[in-house]
Amino acid sequence: TDPALVTTTNFPQSVFTGESFPFTISWTNQSGAPITRGVVHFEFPSSFILNNKPSSWQDQSIILPALAPGARGSIELSGTLTADPRAPRISIALETSAEQNGKLVNQEDLLPSLTFKPTGIKVSLKNLETSSAPGELLHLTVSLDHTGQESFQMVSVCVPLNNQNINFASIKGEGKLFNNQYCVTPAEDARLAEIKNGFHGEWPLLLSLQSAINLPDQDTNKNSVLALTANVSFTAPQTPPLKLSLRGSELRVPITTALALRAMGRYFTDEGDQLGRGPLPPQAGKTTKYWIAWAINSSTNSVKNIIIRATLPPSIQWSGKSTVNKGKNITYDAATREVRWTHELLEPTDDACACAEGGFEVSFTPSGEDAGTIPTLVKNISVDGIDGWTDKPVHTSAPDITSELSSDPVQDG
Repeated sequence: TDPALVTTTNFPQSVFTGESFPFTISWTNQSGAPITRGVVHFEFPSSFILNNKPSSWQDQSIILPALAPGARGSIELSGTLTADPRAPRISIALETSAEQNGKLVNQEDLLPSLTFKPTGIKVSLKNLETSSAPGELLHLTVSLDHTGQESFQMVSVCVPLNNQNINFASIKGEGKLFNNQYCVTPAEDARLAEIKNGFHGEWPLLLSLQSAINLPDQDTNKNSVLALTANVSFTAPQTPPLKLSLRGSELRVPITTALALRAMGRYFTDEGDQLGRGPLPPQAGKTTKYWIAWAINSSTNSVKNIIIRATLPPSIQWSGKSTVNKGKNITYDAATREVRWTHELLEPTDDACACAEGGFEVSFTPSGEDAGTIPTLVKNISVDGIDGWTDKPVHTSAPDITSELSSDPVQDG
């Protein structure tokens, strides 16, 4: 049967790669019944971008309004092929469907094609390090090659940096930062005023991530990456001059997680309940017991083979009391005076939640010589593990804990 929704396209015959070109999609309801909803679904190469997606754009489709019998409509769009194709001619597939009487029915499959004139220009971005980490420097190289026959003028090579986790103060290179883009133009490299066949250029770009990574969607935190793409714009010497823009392949740099470790000494809980025992402040010849609490979390990726370590000074004793919310029990080695907790896998979570937490009790019995001193209760507090995504070691530490109990709500006043 003839389709109810008849769709036609109008594409140019030939354009440059990188040229923004207009095209038109038109439709008609040629049936005798109303169409309550029409759909034009697009399938195009990954290097093709639609420059002006309409407000009805949804899931690679244009949703058409209701059409009375005989009604027509059209839309003017603009597209760009952002990289030279393997073959000079490419097709853009359109699949149409129409809803009548509550039923959505496939209509036509269209396959318009057009010829692209290759530029021979290729822009790319590569990284020296296999992964990045919060606060660490990342060495990147922006490259531009020209193997085509045309000469091009006023070339600008840019890397958009629209990422809140980039530390903009750390950015260094031969280019300039403008509107969250790092660009090398003829003002920075005179060779870019005109490039010909055989041109090759490389420009270093150094940057680092913020010390704390902020990913708004917690579901995307696992296996996080820094995604960057270089692009290049230039002018073809025609009359009038033709502005072209190309885009390189996306560079995805895995981000190593940041471990957060909080450790504190307590005599009272936040609610004022007593955890410790004995005189406070400590008195000579009398034992005072303190509770040492810790909590760790991973910001973006899971961490395997977690080990928390801490050391008790000679004047501090292990009481044997401890607790954890997951993993193995806390252990104490009397010979080395090391407190240790291990866990096979720690999943990422947000800053407000501790993935794992625990605590243990220590005691201090001061002598007369200790009067007026502030003893260290626990020292050398650290956590180590292996990032489950980048396979890089991760480490962080916490300050020594003293009898001042700066985190204790009552002791702190």
